[in-house]
Amino acid sequence: MNEVKMMINFCEMAEKLIPGIDETDLEYDFRHNEVNFDEQGPICSDSVLMAVFRNNISEPIDDNELYKLIEQVCLMYANKYNA
Repeated sequence: MNEVKMMINFCEMAEKLIPGIDETDLEYDFRHNEVNFDEQGPICSDSVLMAVFRNNISEPIDDNELYKLIEQVCLMYANKYNA
């Protein structure tokens, strides 16, 4: 599958699970930070992934909770492509 489509699917899943996330800006930051995607999810360090999400969330959330939510998005995404 096309890498851009994978990124869009990932962002759509994130929007469903994480309150206050801006899907459009999330996509932009993934591109700006040159984050690639495959069937397992984003290919980057945890710190880059946290920064991208942190920059695009409008509701206050603690880092531990955000990390758990990102992990859920990644698992949901991987399950979709590896089912």
